[in-house]
This record gives sequence, C-alpha cells and structure tokens, in this order.
Amino acid sequence: MEIFAEIVFDFIIEATKSKSIPKIVRYILLSAISMIFICVMALLIYGSFVIEGGLLVRLLLLGTGMLIALFLVKLTKDAMERSEQNRNDES
Repeated sequence: MEIFAEIVFDFIIEATKSKSIPKIVRYILLSAISMIFICVMALLIYGSFVIEGGLLVRLLLLGTGMLIALFLVKLTKDAMERSEQNRNDES
C-alpha cells in the first residue's frame, strides 16, 4: 500500500510540473495533493497539542507538520512560477 501511494504521489507531483498536461488538469491535481497534505499537516499539528505523550513526541509531531507545510508552500510556489513561465513563453 505504501509503495502504491508513493507512486501515485510522485506521478501527481511530476504531472503538475509537466507542460504536456493541460493546465486545468495540473491545477486539479495540485489542489488534490494540496488538500491531502493540508489534512495530514492539520492532523499532526492537532495531535501535537492533544497527545498525552512527552514533550519530545509533541515536538516531533509539530515539526513534521511544519515540514509538510514547507513542502506544500514550495510545491505551490514552483507551480505558480511554471505557470507564469508558460504565459511568458506563449507571448
């Protein structure tokens, strides 16, 4: 199951970078992957506040959530830059 999920995520991330895929499909895929990452990030951040574990466990959950947030920001930034590049190339 993990290997299948990794293949799907890699495909979606690479598809958002491809110029051969229509723009609307890339945006839909980007939105889908963003929603998945936002849900996982929110779950980790929420878990860091309500878990009955020690400080280390809370910090690990919070740090993982923040790393996912940084990845999501980078993915969105790259997609927007490619979109602007495509507009400039078409002009």
